[in-house]
Amino acid sequence: MIKCIVWDLDDTLWQGTLGESFENEPSLNQTAVKLILEADARGVFQSIASRSDREKALGSLNRHGLGKYFINPLIAPYLHKPAALLEAAAHFNIGTDSLAFVDDNPFERYEVSRYVPDARVFDVSEIDVLSEMISGLPEVSSERRVWMRRREDRLKAEKAFTGSREEFLRECKMALSVRQAAGRDFPRINELACRARQINTAYGGENKANMFPATVEAPGSQSAYVCELTDIFGFHGIVGAAVIRHGEGGAFLDLFCVSCRVEGRGIAAAFMGEILRGLKGGEIFCRCENPREGTAFALLKSMGFRVVGQTGGGALLALRLPCAGAGVSWINVTSI
Repeated sequence: MIKCIVWDLDDTLWQGTLGESFENEPSLNQTAVKLILEADARGVFQSIASRSDREKALGSLNRHGLGKYFINPLIAPYLHKPAALLEAAAHFNIGTDSLAFVDDNPFERYEVSRYVPDARVFDVSEIDVLSEMISGLPEVSSERRVWMRRREDRLKAEKAFTGSREEFLRECKMALSVRQAAGRDFPRINELACRARQINTAYGGENKANMFPATVEAPGSQSAYVCELTDIFGFHGIVGAAVIRHGEGGAFLDLFCVSCRVEGRGIAAAFMGEILRGLKGGEIFCRCENPREGTAFALLKSMGFRVVGQTGGGALLALRLPCAGAGVSWINVTSI
């Protein structure tokens, strides 16, 4: 799944090279503009890797109303574009195989393909191909870009903070609200199940989309939960989801996932702990796909789960209930 498009500017996003003065405004590539809008509607992050004058380039983008679509744009006369793509992957906390790079220059494309072989590289003439790939992704909440901007504000504040990591997290005043999912939440749960890569017990496994309607039809045998995050930077919406199937002798955690944009703050541990505290006797089982490729396996182990078997490419884990769970002292957790 493509999660981020990194754009070149000159002869790619616009026709020709940015002029020496602001009056020499470039003409936009309308095919590229159409893809920018489509990608934004489908929750794909967008950034820039360009050897232009940063101030002039950003000024031009803002005058065309496009600046708001790009997060962490990397624009500098001597920019090394493969390094820019690696920085984009690290900044958005995604794998390089989730990157797409669009550039008119064959040398730049070849260099990126050699240094970042997992990234998908496109000539400007192939924008329609990339657009077709993006069109297959589900549309997401119009608030997604707003949430990402709030993440950017947090990252900037964290870099400027001189205290310890825990002191900063406490200062953010995070509040996590855990509740049972309603029908309106299922598109967001599907989105998290498909997009979350690190903390996602189902990542790499079957698509879980068809299981969610059953939660409404048969609530006694299956439960779905979501958690919503608020901090000093604002409301971040639903950032985690879990689906539990109930049966004799315990329960099965079919899905547990947390958005990559909030990873590293203890959200997953706080959410998991709250869910575990609400379960009664027996055991809870969880199949973790690709345990070596993400942090979901490490999270389960830290919560007390033990490996009891193997299932294909994944591991089967179990935890004896009831369980007190584990709290995170800097997050205020409430259940609704």
